[in-house]
Amino acid sequence: MQPAHVHLLFVVPILIMLVASCFLPDARRRWAILFQFLVVVAVVVGRWPVIFAGRLGNPDESQIIAGAATLWQRPEFWKWVDGTTIGPLSFYSLWLGKIFGLGFTYLSARLTAALFFAGTLVALFHFLRSRFPEAAARVSALPFATFGCLVLFWDMVQYGNESAAIFLFSVGLALAFPRKDDLGRNLLRMACAGVALGAVPFAKLHVAPMALYVGVTAVIAIILGFEKPGRWSRLVALIAGALTVPTIAAVYLSIYNLWNHFFISYVENNLAYTQSADFSALELVRKFLPYLVPSQGMLHLFLGTLGFLATCIWLIPSFSVSARRWTHWSMGLLMVTFICIVIPGRAFEHYQLLLIPPLMVLCGCCLGGMFSIERPPAGRIVIIAIFLLVTMVPLATVRLSTHRRSWAHLYPGPDELRPVVEEIQKIGTPGEMMAIWGWQPDLWVGTGLIQGTRDGNTVRQLYPGNHQVYYRWRFMFDIRRNVPPVFLDTAGPGRFAFEDRAGTGHQTWPDLAGFVAEHYVLHSDVAGIRIYLRKDRAAASNEPTSGD
Repeated sequence: MQPAHVHLLFVVPILIMLVASCFLPDARRRWAILFQFLVVVAVVVGRWPVIFAGRLGNPDESQIIAGAATLWQRPEFWKWVDGTTIGPLSFYSLWLGKIFGLGFTYLSARLTAALFFAGTLVALFHFLRSRFPEAAARVSALPFATFGCLVLFWDMVQYGNESAAIFLFSVGLALAFPRKDDLGRNLLRMACAGVALGAVPFAKLHVAPMALYVGVTAVIAIILGFEKPGRWSRLVALIAGALTVPTIAAVYLSIYNLWNHFFISYVENNLAYTQSADFSALELVRKFLPYLVPSQGMLHLFLGTLGFLATCIWLIPSFSVSARRWTHWSMGLLMVTFICIVIPGRAFEHYQLLLIPPLMVLCGCCLGGMFSIERPPAGRIVIIAIFLLVTMVPLATVRLSTHRRSWAHLYPGPDELRPVVEEIQKIGTPGEMMAIWGWQPDLWVGTGLIQGTRDGNTVRQLYPGNHQVYYRWRFMFDIRRNVPPVFLDTAGPGRFAFEDRAGTGHQTWPDLAGFVAEHYVLHSDVAGIRIYLRKDRAAASNEPTSGD
């Protein structure tokens, strides 16, 4: 039996059990635990083909894995690793795979991404069940769990800089609004909510407005909505928690004198990234629906949720006061998220993952509102059924009918960089440093070597910009400090982003060319990648050397 068919034998029963679990009794805690367990299992098992697929199309994943491996040996971020627009917590999160014995591999990163996605759904489920009937929370989670299980589009399932940020955001959201019967024992909960929300900007800065929206509205809820005893202690706990991660970061940056690197490389880099957009925000708004199409299901979740909201609008005045407020609040969260997606001005599908929390919360609020109506309309069940059909069936149909073909992009054929990896492994040892000129971070992952400079790619050294002088100075500082045993120039035909060896190779920068000529010899030229070996290492290994 082929692997695609074996995969179906596991996925289909799990999805059937997940649907059936929505009809389990609400009152018993074990049924809620079973539902959450099935969500996690569905996402992890459904992504089995992706977890074992190896290198895919988005180089950000390789860059984060390589940075996490480097930080394992030298844990000071911005000193040994720079994520540019990617926050440090996105890197440190991959230590989970190392701690559990999976190392810094694509398998470990994909499994972490799957668990973060499932954890996001579980956190949002807890948020919804704490204020609406549990049946509404289960049904609202069902389309998103199905999406997490069946989507195999590479840019949606790789580990990226949204994975940790969305998980932290969802945990903070679930903790920030406790039920009133929990108010007497929730100081620790409020502090943890603040910590999670305050950590979001250090995973992905573009998600910060979403965390700010939740944090500010949580503060307002404490001041206006809770009874006076303990009000200010809850407020202090939330704010103190929110300041915890920024305070730790400030102390760290001061101790290691890294404030300049933090501002230039993270804050200003994110602002510059937005200002140098491929599209204006208005253009991306106009392209938004076609932009959702390649993501294999996100369009159905988006339109299905908005369609469900449209059918509920005439019922909103009949919702309970709480359901009505939460529905309006979730609309505001969706608008903030929409702005976060379009402001960078780039149509990268992985940005769409930010839609998962607000869409699921909006679904739950609409469903909860319908359950709160004293005399619900006769067509309520029909509306819910149509919503589930619109959001779940299209993705399931495509995935199940073209299952074998959907694996094709995951296993495109022989890896053209395998000869490069094998050649590097002859001269370098896992854990040693290797500097890379260009944009080929997967070679760090494949060889097990770590970064010889703090740059995961050299785009900012190659292309003119406001801080090109800074990035070039820093690259030379790092490579002189470390003098890694191996240096790669990956600029060449067929290589990612830099195919013109004559125009983008390291020899176009005299300072770097001089340093390489002084300390390295050309070991080999494989698949358009020049591999340089440090002279003392070349002499010790008695390998033949030649000039460039």
